[in-house]
Amino acid sequence: MIPDLNMGKELYYEHINRYQFAGGFVKKKKVLDLACGSGYGSKMLSSAGANNVVGLDISKTAIEYAESKYGHDNINFCVGDALKTNLASGSFDIVVSFEFIEHIIKQNDFLIEIKRLLKSEGILIISTPNKTTYSDKNKFHKKELNAKEFKEILMAHFKYVEMLGQFFWFANFVIPEKSELVASGSVPSHSGNNSQYLIAICSDKKIGNVSPSFVAGNDIDGMDVTQGIQPLGKLMTCLQNETTQLREELEKIKASKTYKLWRYYLEVKSKVLGKKND
Repeated sequence: MIPDLNMGKELYYEHINRYQFAGGFVKKKKVLDLACGSGYGSKMLSSAGANNVVGLDISKTAIEYAESKYGHDNINFCVGDALKTNLASGSFDIVVSFEFIEHIIKQNDFLIEIKRLLKSEGILIISTPNKTTYSDKNKFHKKELNAKEFKEILMAHFKYVEMLGQFFWFANFVIPEKSELVASGSVPSHSGNNSQYLIAICSDKKIGNVSPSFVAGNDIDGMDVTQGIQPLGKLMTCLQNETTQLREELEKIKASKTYKLWRYYLEVKSKVLGKKND
């Protein structure tokens, strides 16, 4: 996917949303974008606050394009094999790999290499088309997976796997299987069996709460976006309720003794430093 060529197409929103979602995990982290393609995703991860991003792809042409288009001080693009990267063991906090695992037969070897590259409690964020619903006949796909197969192969390498679905519904959504947005009727009910794409967060530490992500466009390949207008009200209500909850929690924090003591400390510190400056 090359944004300059695919802007506004369904393909564009799918890919952008995956990296937008992954961006929520990368702040101040060292990240590997494995099979980075044209490099736009590595740039997105960098912009999301990653300390350093390595974008690796087997295509020299893709890496040359990535360097010329998205080169940055904290992004290192390199040519390499995803099954044998020659990168140092335990050197990454996060590995991101989108729409690649289905391109190879040796999927276990690929995950073993990722596990080697990750720190002990590092996180893998990975996606693949859902074999159950994926209709494109892609000649480059060697081994597609359904939701059950995808989770099983990941669980063989990681203690914790959080499964999410990615689908279009007036926008492109990435949502955990258990989501308040689904429970409230803000978005359609979904599961791994009916999502267009499967995304997983994998780690040997507990993952915790995962926030959904969505990217909307005015027109996606002529798709009828009006189907989403009425339910959009429910989505906005749900988001407003979450905002209200956060405000209430903030007020509780402000009313706590710890917060008041902290504020008092800051005031005293300010006065002391102010007198010294005088």
